[in-house]
Amino acid sequence: MPKPAQKPNYTGKFSEIYDLFYAHKTYTQEADFVQAQLLNFSKKTAHKILELGCGTGTHSFHLEKKGHQIVAIDLSPDMINKAKIKAASIGSRVSFFAQDMLLLDQPARPFDAVICLFDSICYITENADFESLLARIHAHLTPSGLFIFEFWNAPAMIKHLDPIRLSRLQNGAETYLKLSEAELDYQRQLYKVNYTLYEVRANGTCQTYTEQHINRYYQIQEIAYFLSKTGFTPLKWFAGYSEDEIITGDTWNILCVAHS
Repeated sequence: MPKPAQKPNYTGKFSEIYDLFYAHKTYTQEADFVQAQLLNFSKKTAHKILELGCGTGTHSFHLEKKGHQIVAIDLSPDMINKAKIKAASIGSRVSFFAQDMLLLDQPARPFDAVICLFDSICYITENADFESLLARIHAHLTPSGLFIFEFWNAPAMIKHLDPIRLSRLQNGAETYLKLSEAELDYQRQLYKVNYTLYEVRANGTCQTYTEQHINRYYQIQEIAYFLSKTGFTPLKWFAGYSEDEIITGDTWNILCVAHS
């Protein structure tokens, strides 16, 4: 039996300031692109959507505004709590659950589409777990339902790894510095990153928080193999959230559209 996923990431302070660090992310355009694929490839109107690895819910909120009914899950209870607070503040009816996607079992099934964005599927690092997840996703879809997901492209990860990064954000009186220290495990195709978050307060004191994230970077042929093995048919491979179908060694993110 596949082992459970890793312990939750983005907990505590990391979940509190998650939206701050990703305020630049183009959620609106990404949701628009996903919506376009739903319209292009759905054999019926995709009203009912399940999002895996939803984080604080921003993609779900954008898709809900387009008329979809959304159920969204994330491994981190802290991220789900943040998503629920955001939902209450904007009057959203998205249903959020803290759940391990490897143990996916949503009573609201079947869904017209399942989505997994922001490379969240890359937290699944073992072949058996990945295959098991795809089988569970397939079981949650209507016949010819869509699975739209984003993953890290192996050649780009190997070619362009930035082992040390430092980012800075101001939030009122507090300053946050996030140090990312990364390395690759080439044999297992893993990206291992240690995050150190420094919270510098107005009184000059500093609190430090740490997390380690482990993700897998994939090749298209690997993904295609597992999709076909679990009953999916790949329809398109996009270079990120664009109509560009030319995947190169510089393409960081690949968006796949498949049907069950």
